[in-house]
Amino acid sequence: MKKNRLALLAFLLCSLSAFSQHQIGAYILPENTQIQSGIPSSDPIYKNKSTYAGGGGLSYTYNITSWLGIQTGVQYTVVNQKFTSHYLNADSSYGIYNGKKRLGYVSIPVLLKSSWRMNDRFSFTYSLGAQLSYLVRGRGAVMVYKHFTGYDYFDLPASSPKDYNRFLVEGVAAAGIDYRIDKRISINAAFRASYSMFTNVQNTSAVYNFEGKGSNVPLYSYGNTNPPKTHNVAMGLQLGVTYDIGNNSLICPSDKWK
Repeated sequence: MKKNRLALLAFLLCSLSAFSQHQIGAYILPENTQIQSGIPSSDPIYKNKSTYAGGGGLSYTYNITSWLGIQTGVQYTVVNQKFTSHYLNADSSYGIYNGKKRLGYVSIPVLLKSSWRMNDRFSFTYSLGAQLSYLVRGRGAVMVYKHFTGYDYFDLPASSPKDYNRFLVEGVAAAGIDYRIDKRISINAAFRASYSMFTNVQNTSAVYNFEGKGSNVPLYSYGNTNPPKTHNVAMGLQLGVTYDIGNNSLICPSDKWK
């Protein structure tokens, strides 16, 4: 009876150790980014160009079971957008301008992370959740235009953080693979995508002194009194390393690659 109780206690301790594993990590995140303009794609006055940016962060994962965990942390990412503008001048000539927007965010993600172990060293991972992002940098140019008969009014005033909403809620999804180097250290790579879902990236309360006449109009009117929302979109490769803490090999010496 005593041996059975000891065996049961050892099993419970091993289970607790296996299901309470903590992980800390660090990663870099090169991405292709896009700030959707809200301008119809049929309008040649504004066209997005392929843009690359990136960031990085620190992560913390609490594994509820051997295959399911909750991941959070803090990260800094840059969302850039290059664009080209073709506009009609008053003399019927066309002007061309190449510009760029630069937004920087500090984010706190909260994700459900699932792992499927292929063998002692390789695991597939899947993550899904959301992140709260706070704007800390807003630079570059904001395009202002309005169609008139025979020409377009066009300007590119410098932007600042007040021209954008400070907080965004973004959906996040990722899928990748982990490779365990030893009992505690793993390297990982994952394809990661994020999309700002509900909040408009642009601050629709921002105003512009139109044509220098002292008349403040919505900065983002684009000739439309009710322009559509704009969204941040980012897709990239998350590359990092994780370290397991709370592993008790004295209690569970056979759990080599937990």
